[in-house]
Amino acid sequence: GDEIVTLIPRRTGMPISQPLLITTYTLLQQGANTSLLLQSELGDVYTVTFTSSASGVSAITATYYDTLPVAIALVALGSSPGGRFFVAGEFSDHRLYQFVAPAAGLPVDVVD
Repeated sequence: GDEIVTLIPRRTGMPISQPLLITTYTLLQQGANTSLLLQSELGDVYTVTFTSSASGVSAITATYYDTLPVAIALVALGSSPGGRFFVAGEFSDHRLYQFVAPAAGLPVDVVD
């Protein structure tokens, strides 16, 4: 099949030639929809969604979501609403967020 490529959004002023390292991720299952939450070395969190057809994945979309403390692990525990999102901080305290409501599709909104 054809190769599918998507770009990770960059911060303003960050050149495309500068590498951006994804350091951790978690799978987010919400009904029939599956997506990934990725975190970069800068703490930026991205939602990656997949569009599939009968022949497989036809598109990948990466969207900036939020900036959280840099983590050594991300874990989605359940889905929206009421699910939890655990962030094991690399240089800060661990945090537990709660999914409160789905946005227009994915991702879900999180609160402390």
